[in-house]
Amino acid sequence: SLAFAKSALAIALELDNQPEIALSLSNVGIVYEHLSDSVAALEFFTKALAVQEKLGDSEGIASNHGYIGVAYKAIAEYPLALEHMHKELAFYEDSGDQNNIAASFHNIGSVYLDLMDFSRALEYYGKALAMNEKNGNNVWMSNNLSSIGKIYIDLEDYPQALEYYHKSLSLVEEIGVKDAVANMLSNIGIVYSRMLDYPKAIEYLQNSLT
Repeated sequence: SLAFAKSALAIALELDNQPEIALSLSNVGIVYEHLSDSVAALEFFTKALAVQEKLGDSEGIASNHGYIGVAYKAIAEYPLALEHMHKELAFYEDSGDQNNIAASFHNIGSVYLDLMDFSRALEYYGKALAMNEKNGNNVWMSNNLSSIGKIYIDLEDYPQALEYYHKSLSLVEEIGVKDAVANMLSNIGIVYSRMLDYPKAIEYLQNSLT
């Protein structure tokens, strides 16, 4: 996949096709991000951003700010992650792109979760959840609910964690994503183990394996 992405980039460079160069640079960055090489990903995302800024490609600029933000989060450069994520968010708010606004809110919330700033994490996850609920985006709603549940585990508010995990479980069961169902059952089992309710913990953990 990396070889293919780099090959596409080489062709775009040879043809001096600037829009394709920007796209190919981003694609190489995405592959590096999937390979957990965020430093290499940042190099390519930053180059793509520079080309897109020359082209005046607003949507491409916004996407790359998002990619750069996620890469900075992965290497714990949180102020830079937030800076780029907020630039991405500003573009989508201007364009009225509801799905990407919600995704930006969720990503910003995840940075605050890493920073253990739970009140801000809840604020941004809550905004993402409200927007996804309004748009009927059940897949992203399940992610938002699960992330909020994780915060309540960190806060040791286990009843609240269970409430959000069960809501997330209902959605993924409805959607029919088996891996996500297994993951949520496991998460619920872990909460019950924290509450020292071992019979229920075992029940959910065993169900997650079937």
